[in-house]
Amino acid sequence: MAEASFADAVEQLVPRAQRSLTTHTSLAKKYGHPVKTINYLSHRVLKSPTTKRSGFTPLLPIPVSERNLSTPALSPASQRHRALVGYQTRRFWGFSARELQALGAVAGLDTGAGSSTLDAVAKTHVLYQRTQWETIDEMGAHAGPVAIRGGIEGFWVAENPVVWNALQPSLLLASLLITKAAVWDALLLGEFRDIPKDRIPPGKQQLKLKSFHARDPRIRERPSEKIRLDSQLRLAAQRIKLRIVSGYADFTTGLAKRERWVCGGTARELAAPSTIMINIALEIIQPLLTLDLNAAEKMACQFKIATTLVHETAHAVWAYRVMMTSQFDDMADVEPYFENEVLAELGWSLEDKLWGGEPMDLLPPEYSTGGPGLPSAGIVKTNWSVDRHHTRAPVLEPVEKLPEDVDDPFTIHDYYPIPTTWVASLFEGDLWASQSQAFGAEATLMKPSLVGTRAQYDPQSLEEELIGFARAKSDLDSSLPLDRSMSAAEQTRVRAENARRRQAQDVLGQMTSRIVVRAPEMEDADDPDPPEPVYECARWDAIAQYMCAHRAPGDLALDTLDFPMPEQTMFRHVHDDGLGMPGITPDEFRDFLRVCNQRKLLFSYRPFPGAGTLRRIPTGWPPAPVVRPRRKAPVDGPTVQDLSTLLRDGDFQENVYREYGEFRDVDFEHLRNVVNTLSTLNIGYSEMELIVTDMAVDAFPTKSDRTSLALGAKGCARMRWPILQRYRDAFPSDVTAKMLAEDEAVMRAAAAEAARQEEERVARDLREMEADLGAQAGVGLGADEGRWDGGEMDGVLLAMSDSDESGRAGESERERERGVE
Repeated sequence: MAEASFADAVEQLVPRAQRSLTTHTSLAKKYGHPVKTINYLSHRVLKSPTTKRSGFTPLLPIPVSERNLSTPALSPASQRHRALVGYQTRRFWGFSARELQALGAVAGLDTGAGSSTLDAVAKTHVLYQRTQWETIDEMGAHAGPVAIRGGIEGFWVAENPVVWNALQPSLLLASLLITKAAVWDALLLGEFRDIPKDRIPPGKQQLKLKSFHARDPRIRERPSEKIRLDSQLRLAAQRIKLRIVSGYADFTTGLAKRERWVCGGTARELAAPSTIMINIALEIIQPLLTLDLNAAEKMACQFKIATTLVHETAHAVWAYRVMMTSQFDDMADVEPYFENEVLAELGWSLEDKLWGGEPMDLLPPEYSTGGPGLPSAGIVKTNWSVDRHHTRAPVLEPVEKLPEDVDDPFTIHDYYPIPTTWVASLFEGDLWASQSQAFGAEATLMKPSLVGTRAQYDPQSLEEELIGFARAKSDLDSSLPLDRSMSAAEQTRVRAENARRRQAQDVLGQMTSRIVVRAPEMEDADDPDPPEPVYECARWDAIAQYMCAHRAPGDLALDTLDFPMPEQTMFRHVHDDGLGMPGITPDEFRDFLRVCNQRKLLFSYRPFPGAGTLRRIPTGWPPAPVVRPRRKAPVDGPTVQDLSTLLRDGDFQENVYREYGEFRDVDFEHLRNVVNTLSTLNIGYSEMELIVTDMAVDAFPTKSDRTSLALGAKGCARMRWPILQRYRDAFPSDVTAKMLAEDEAVMRAAAAEAARQEEERVARDLREMEADLGAQAGVGLGADEGRWDGGEMDGVLLAMSDSDESGRAGESERERERGVE
C-alpha cells in the first residue's frame, strides 16, 4: 500500500485501541515506517508486503566471503541484505543499526533504564514555573490552543495537568542547567568587546558586532556572585513568557508555515514588545503522551525538551539585555559572539558548553512527515560551529589564521554515537549531588565518545555531495580502573563503561577506514500518495447549518474569509467557550472539515503539516445575508484618519506581514499594540474595536470591500489591504508558496463547480416552469391565459442571472481592487 507524503506516521492522533499498526515492528510503531525520500535518502528498501520496519532493526554484518562480490553475483536475499546495510550506513552517518546497538546508542533497544530522581535534588527555577506559561485566556482571540487528540482530552497548554506533569522532569533538568555553564555568567555579567574589523568579512564592516567573555572562575564561583547571577535571571524572568505551539506553525498565528517542525523559537512580538516569548514545540512533548515508550526513550524525549528550554532561554536572556540596556541598541538584530567563536548563535554555543558538542537526534524531524512529532531514538555528538547553522550575524575570520594544510573546522562534520546511559545519568540525583560539584561543567559533557565518523564531500561537486565517512579517532586505549574506595554505584558505572569500550573495540575492528555512502545514481521515484479514505461526520448538516447561521462579521465572519485559517483557531470560535455549537469536540470538527474537503463544500482542508489548515471555498453557501454594522460609541475622527493613513503605509504593511504572514485576523488589543509600537499613535485600551466598527459602518454598503480594516471573527479585526508579492519575497516560506498555489487551484475548481451547479439550478427551474405552464394549459385555460410570454420569462431569468452575477462580480471586482490598491 502506498504511503502518504504528509501523514500521522504512527497514528498518534488516533486512540490507542483504534490504531491499525498490526504489521509494524515494535520499533516501527514508535519510529514510523518511512518508504519515501527523506533528506535526499530513498527509503524504498524498507518496503515489504508483510512487515513494516523502522530502519533501526540491527542486521548481521555482511559476510566476509561476500564483501568483494558484485551485487549481481549475490543471491536475492543477499542482495536485499546488502541494500539494507548500505541504506543504514547512509542514514546513520556511516554506522549500521547493529553498530549503533553495540555502542548502546538506540533508545528503543535499551531495556535497562530507570526513571528520573531529580525531584530529590532540584526544584523548578522561577523561569520555568507554571505562572510563566501562557494560558488559554491569555491567548489573543485570533489564536487557539491545539487539541492533544489520541484519546487524550484537553489542549497543548501548560495549565492542562496532563501536559504539566509530562514536563516535570525536563523542567527540573533545565533548572539545574540554568547556571552550570559559564555562558550564563558571561552573558549577564561578563565583559563585552568590539569585534576587530579584520575579523569581519567584506560587505559587513558596517555592522556593530561584539563578543562577550567569561569572568575569571575565581570571581564567578564566589557565593555572592552566584547570588548576583541568579538575581539577574530572576529579573529576566519578569519579562519572559513561555508557550506551547506547533513547531510547524508561525508562532504568532498558529498557521502552518513549515514542512519540517522546529523544536522552538524566541522572539519579541509587536503586540507585546515588553515581553520576550519562548515558544516550545508541542511535537517534542507529544510522544510522551501518545506513544508507549520505554524508560530510555522517555528520558531521551525529556532531554530534548530540557535542551530546547535552555537553548531558547539563552536567546531570551540576550533579548532581555538588549531591551534593558541602551549599550546594545545597535545589536537588536544580531547576537554577540562568545569569546573567540566565529559563529554568533547563543543557543548552540550554550549547548556546546553544556554537552561538549551538539546532540543530534537519530530520528530528525523530517521523519514525522508533517504529522505528530516522533520520539527521540538516541543521539550522536557532532560539532555545532559548522556551515549548517546560519544566523543574521556574519561568520568571522578565526582569531588565529589556519595553516594552508589544515581543514577549516567550520566545514568539518564529525559524528559520535552517545550511549543512552549518558542521557539517563542526567536524570540521576547522584550526578548533581556529587559529580557536578566535583567536576563542574565537565560533569555534563556527552561521553563516552568512543567511535566516530567524519563526513567526506566531493570536492568537485558544487552541491557538497556526500560521498562517504572516514573513521574518526577514538580513545579506546585502556579500561578504567576499579578502586575499592568507590561506592557500589560508581563501581557499577565503571564496569558498564569498560563493557562499552570492549564493544566499541569490536565495532571499530569491523568498520572499514572509509565508509562509502554515495547513493545509486538512479533510484526509483516515490510511489504516489494513496487516495484518501471516505470520511463521515454524523452531524455534518447540523454543523454546516451552524456555520451558515453564524457567518456574520463579528461572529465567524465567514463571507470575507479569503485567507487560510488554523483549524484550532476556527474551532475556538465555533466552540466559543461552550456557548457556540452545542457539544462540538475537536475530533468532530476535524471530521466535519474532512467531509467538507471531500464533498468540495464550504471549506477546503489540510490536516498536515501541523495542526490543520482550512480555507473557505464558494460552493455550498446559501446567499449571504445583509448585515448592517452598528456603531458602539463615538470615536475620535483625527485618530481614525491617522490610522487609515498608517494602514496604507508600505513599511507598516511589510512589518505586519513579517509578524502575521498570510493570516489576516488579529485580536483588537493586539492590533492596538502593534499600531502603537509601529507608529506615534497612542490608541487607548479597548478603543480599537470601536474604531474598526466605526470604519465598517462608514464603509457600508458600497465601500465595504475598500476599507483597510473590517470586523473579523469574534474579538478580531480583519486586515483587508492586499498582500504584495514583495512582502512574500522578503519573508519566503515553502509551505506558504505551496499553499497559495494549491488554494488557487482549489478556488478555481470550486468556482467552476459553483458555476456548474448554478447552470443546473437554472436549467432545473426552467424545466419546472415549463412543466407548470404545460399543466396549466392542459386544464383548459383560455388562449390568452395559456400563452407563454417569452419576454416575460426572459425577464425572470435575467433577474436571477443579474442577482447571481452581481454577487460574483462583486467578488471579482473586490479582488481586482485589492490587487491594485
